[in-house]
Amino acid sequence: MNEGLKRLEEIDPTGKAIAVNPDMEKNLSAFMADAKSAMNDDFNTARVIARMFDALPVVNTLFKDKKAAFAVEEKTFTEFREAFRQVYFDWLGLVSIGDSAGGEDGVTDGLMQVIIELRGQARKDKNWPVADYIREQLTENNIKLEDTSDGTDWYYDS
Repeated sequence: MNEGLKRLEEIDPTGKAIAVNPDMEKNLSAFMADAKSAMNDDFNTARVIARMFDALPVVNTLFKDKKAAFAVEEKTFTEFREAFRQVYFDWLGLVSIGDSAGGEDGVTDGLMQVIIELRGQARKDKNWPVADYIREQLTENNIKLEDTSDGTDWYYDS
């Protein structure tokens, strides 16, 4: 969920062409009402967390389709982002990996960028054993790589 929050923060819906996907629009616009309903149902945090995970495929789609028309209204997205932050930080008291409270000082991200560059060079040189070895070792340490048209992203897979 931490990677979803990170992606959510990086999405900028301003000034993009809108091609509303009704299912995505409904998913995000109903988020806060669903979260409140779960919390009013005997403080059902498990249902709240499940609802957060239900919204993440929409976040991932919006994050990956940077060049496509934005699939939800800007207002819906902005309200959803604020609601997601409120539930994540205020209601559940979660701390994002990478926050100073989590002990992260940017070193991990810097090291990961070096590793990604090394793997990228191995792939460019068609040195598949080295490229595969890097991915396998990261996977064993719960780090996933995701190759996109804009480069390679990484995230913790707990």
